[in-house]
Amino acid sequence: MAPKPRETKVDFEEIGAIVQNASEDPVETNAHIRDTYFALAGKLGDVLHGGVQPPENATFANFAAWSAESLRVEVDRSNANGQSLRPGRWLYGLAAEHMLRDDTAIALNIVHGQGEIFREIASAVLQLLDTIAPAPEQQAQGRQKADELWADYEAAMKRRSEEIAKERSALETMATMEEADLGRLLHAMRPYHTVVRLGLQRARSEADRKQRAELILTANVRLVGYEQARLQPVLKRNLDFLPKAVRTAIGTRLFRRTTRLRRRLWREAEHLEKAAELLRDAYEIAATRHVFSMIIGGEEIVFGKDVPLPPAGNPVLRDQQPVVDQKRYVEGEFFPYLLQTLESLEAWTEWSRYDRSDGRGFATSVDNWLRYPERLNFIANVFRSRQMVSGLYEKPDITPNQLVSTPETPPPASANPCRVAYGPPAQIGAN
Repeated sequence: MAPKPRETKVDFEEIGAIVQNASEDPVETNAHIRDTYFALAGKLGDVLHGGVQPPENATFANFAAWSAESLRVEVDRSNANGQSLRPGRWLYGLAAEHMLRDDTAIALNIVHGQGEIFREIASAVLQLLDTIAPAPEQQAQGRQKADELWADYEAAMKRRSEEIAKERSALETMATMEEADLGRLLHAMRPYHTVVRLGLQRARSEADRKQRAELILTANVRLVGYEQARLQPVLKRNLDFLPKAVRTAIGTRLFRRTTRLRRRLWREAEHLEKAAELLRDAYEIAATRHVFSMIIGGEEIVFGKDVPLPPAGNPVLRDQQPVVDQKRYVEGEFFPYLLQTLESLEAWTEWSRYDRSDGRGFATSVDNWLRYPERLNFIANVFRSRQMVSGLYEKPDITPNQLVSTPETPPPASANPCRVAYGPPAQIGAN
């Protein structure tokens, strides 16, 4: 059984303080973000599963906590060798240290962006918990009461968004949260509320469990779409730090030459700029394929490769996984049993918005992490395939010898990819 989250102070004042501390101590800020997401994941998981441990479905907060842990190798360079053994990431760190001399700029940019989106989503989750957790029995009394509670939630989030806009510092790395952004965030949170409105936290039948799983998947996918759209400028700056330093170093050396040479180089500037763009694209692709990865529930998933079978679905690793995971996953299948097909039109629509695979993890690798469609195809497949991995509710604190590197295994000859790929829903969900 997964351990319950350790007690971490979670309130709106603390969430704001975490973000404001980013410039002073990015490493500690990253840890606070990770621990707060972890605490929120435990509380939200309890509400959506009626207190059953371990919860059956991971929420966005679970994935966000593990994502924050994954980022520690970039934020805390002093602990990089203890966090990752991948040669590409180690070489990248050496290059960054040599070219930038002080690579705190990368860490600060990461944590500022991470903190801004954390402020928005963590506030939305906490406000939802404050709204629905105290009175789940009231929501079961009828749609009118549930609608009243949701209206209260919308009004509270409107006030929160105004507070966030006022408190953001001049160092913010993201655009101000507009009314349209708040609308997208509320739209993403709605399926979590629907789970309680329909009484599915007490899911007793397989049909109820499936409907709950699809509602949680819908919220998870909407939230990651919102998050990644808001983080796009941050990601672009992160990947441009090292190429920009290289271009600056080369330019400085070249333009120290004679006046005649400088004039000639200026005439060639247009060609040099085109070459620089090609080099930048090549760097982004190389970094994506060979440097970056994410850690999810103790499993390292590399961006530059197709998302592998979940450990409990992989014939090589299945027997080593918790019994609860073996019950949730079928050997050789990419998605957990309850999410192999999507019957809710809402869930199917959100999934098909981002998925570009064939439903078995093929064509999910990312060539360039800055390309939003590629990135969302990869992340959406990670979310759906790992939503029922019990390790996501464990504390995100990983050392290299604990990491699971999932071996690549071909699908069984008897597997039918069409069965697990998305398709027109068989019936419309209740939401």
